[in-house]
Amino acid sequence: MVSLLLQWKPTLATKVDSSKSTPLHFASSDGDCSIIQAILTHLPRSATNIQDNKGLSPLHIAALMGHTETVRMLLQFSPASADICDNQGQSFLHAAAMKGHSSIISYAVKNSMLKHLLNAQDKEGNTPLHLAVVVEECKVVSKLLSSGEVHANIMNNAGHTPSDIIKRCKGFHSMVSLVVKLHESGAQFQPQRQDLIEKWNAQDIMKWRDNTSKNLAVVSTLIATIAFAAAFNVPGSYGDDGKANLAGDPMYNAFLILDTISMVTSVVATILLVYGRASRSHRSWLSFVIS
Repeated sequence: MVSLLLQWKPTLATKVDSSKSTPLHFASSDGDCSIIQAILTHLPRSATNIQDNKGLSPLHIAALMGHTETVRMLLQFSPASADICDNQGQSFLHAAAMKGHSSIISYAVKNSMLKHLLNAQDKEGNTPLHLAVVVEECKVVSKLLSSGEVHANIMNNAGHTPSDIIKRCKGFHSMVSLVVKLHESGAQFQPQRQDLIEKWNAQDIMKWRDNTSKNLAVVSTLIATIAFAAAFNVPGSYGDDGKANLAGDPMYNAFLILDTISMVTSVVATILLVYGRASRSHRSWLSFVIS
């Protein structure tokens, strides 16, 4: 249908709506390669550079949606479209990094024509690496750093390197992963006067341990309570003879084993945490770590 419409009236390919979006913008959002190919057949190369109200080109849209094949098609048709930036000064690579589309990042790092975009900064001075760290996309960060072309110590307008942004991470696992990946690449924090760096003292560390121990003790107690209750409220209930209806079933046996392990380990963890809070000896740290 699209091909027939464009054969009838080729100028439809460059028509824009109220948001200045062209048919190619919509096709790029959907990721339908057959429709995109039909539109490109009736489109001058310069038309792929048309931007909507937000400054987004069809290439930006494809990158935001994670359509790698669409990105490849658009770049093959018009390599110059790679340099288009939106109203925030961001390239399509910024968009892909911000949305966590590692497949597009992987395509970009392998394309020598796109290497100049790997360290490109937007209006706030953020590179694709900055944005990937902000959204805690470890896979994207790994792809960018593996290229060997990304500079991990570029500072944005606020004076922050990607390493500095890690402080905002909410997820512990992602924070640790990002720290490891950036450290391996030689990333550094922004330069600071040593006398202005706020350091933790022993009292702060003890306070942190006590608060953490308290929270963990509550969790381990809840787990022990649930595991204990589950031992009496078994799956399948009990028969008239007082025996479990599922006794002897392999899955039932597995349930009993796992429930026992859960109860024992949670009780031991609770004891160690309580001991750690009550004791002020050097062994209290050991009990905290074990728990």
